[in-house]
Formats: sequence, structure tokens, C-alpha cells
Amino acid sequence: MTYVTKCSIPIFTLLLSPILIPGKAFKVSTLSALSLVPICLGIALTSYDSSNFRSDGFLYAIMSCMSQVCLNVFSKKAMMSLNVGGMEAFMNLTMAGVLLTTLKILSPPLLNLTTSTLLSSPPSPTKSHGSHPPLKLSIYASSCYHVEYLLSFVLISLISPLTYAVSDAVRRLAVILVGKTVFPKTEDRFTRTNTAGMIMALLGAAGYSLLKQ
Repeated sequence: MTYVTKCSIPIFTLLLSPILIPGKAFKVSTLSALSLVPICLGIALTSYDSSNFRSDGFLYAIMSCMSQVCLNVFSKKAMMSLNVGGMEAFMNLTMAGVLLTTLKILSPPLLNLTTSTLLSSPPSPTKSHGSHPPLKLSIYASSCYHVEYLLSFVLISLISPLTYAVSDAVRRLAVILVGKTVFPKTEDRFTRTNTAGMIMALLGAAGYSLLKQ
């Protein structure tokens, strides 16, 4: 359901850009805008595998979708206003993340120390949340995550938020295809609906690229 919902990011980007950055909306032709429909619908059909629906899950998916749209649009606006490239923007965001993470790591010991000092009693033991993932897996996952966002910031500095949203939608399609290939399961095989959605999304992306020219 997350991917079905977040495949609508290109459409939300098109609709919200004039609101988020008034006066600096990125122009797009009517035909290019219409090509977003088969892209979003195709990816939704490609990732569709269950009719289960949860209202809280849908709400979180919408919130994630809106957050991604705001990140794309405001990142482009900030880079244009400050005249910085994608690499510099990524490093600034990374440093902000490092500082916030450091504060998060240090805050529990500091709070426990303050509480124990005020109450003159030892801090209560922390609850265990299970074992941590293997160190190699954590390093691999975090490295891939940083490379992904580094390339994203470099790319968004070169193209419009809408074109970036379309390329991100195609990336989601690739994630689905690779996931089905790497983790093959009988119950997860592509249905005719999934295959039709895949073709529709690829044709829509090709149409957007041609019409954008």
C-alpha cells in the first residue's frame, strides 16, 4: 500500500509546486502533465498485490508522500536561492543529520544523570529492544542510503522537481522488479495486472521524456 500511495508523488509535485514556491512554478505542457497519469497508475498496478487496507497505514503513506514532495521542491528552491550545487546541499543536510543524531545519542544519558541528581536516586535501567543488526549490514545499508541521496541531490540540482519525481517513480519500478527477482516466491509472482502496470509505467515515462523535449 505504501508504494501504491507514493507512486502519486509526480502528480502531487505538479499540483503543489505552485503553492510551495509561489511565483516560481516550473512550467510543464498539458501533454507532459497527462503523461504522469499512466506513470503513476502503472506503478500502482505493478506494486499491487493485496486488497488489504488500513486507514492508519494509508495516512502514514500520505504523510510520507507529502514529505517527499516538500523535500524535492524545497531542496530545489534552496539550491537555486543559495546558488549551491547538489554535492554541497547534500553535505549540509548530512551535517545537520549528524548533529541531530549526536544529540539523540547523548540525550538519554544526560537526562538520566539530571534525573538521578535531582531525585538522589540511581537511574532506572533501560529496556532492551532486541539485538542490533550485524555491523556489516548496518554499514552496507547506511552507505547505500547516503549514495542514493547524494545522487538524488546532484540530480535535482540539474533538473526540475517534476522531472526528478518522474525519475524517482521509475526508480520505484526498478525496486519492485529487483525485489521480485532477488526474493522470488511463488505467491509473489507477477500477475497480468502487474505486468500491464509495468508496461504502462514505462510507456508513460518514455512519453514524458519525449514530450518534455
